[in-house]
Amino acid sequence: MGGPPAYTSFDTDYNALGVKPVDDNKASQYQNSDHAGTPENFKMFVIGGATGGGGSNYTGSYSATGSCALTLDGSSSLTVSK
Repeated sequence: MGGPPAYTSFDTDYNALGVKPVDDNKASQYQNSDHAGTPENFKMFVIGGATGGGGSNYTGSYSATGSCALTLDGSSSLTVSK
C-alpha cells in the first residue's frame, strides 16, 4: 500500500502550491498526466521518503477501495468493509 511522498521544500500558502484539481490531462490549466492533488509548483522538490517513492509520484498511490452501508435513522445496524 502506498502513501504520501516527501518534499524537500513546500509552502503553507495553498495558493502557491498550484494544486492540479483533476486527473484529466485537458480539463485544467495543468495539461499533463499528473494525478489530481499534484502540487504542480513544487514537483521539482519531490524525493523518495516517508512512504512515497519519489520520481514522478507526486501524490502517492491510490488506497484500497472501501465501502459502507447506511441504514435508516434509529437503526443500530452498521456494515463497513475494506
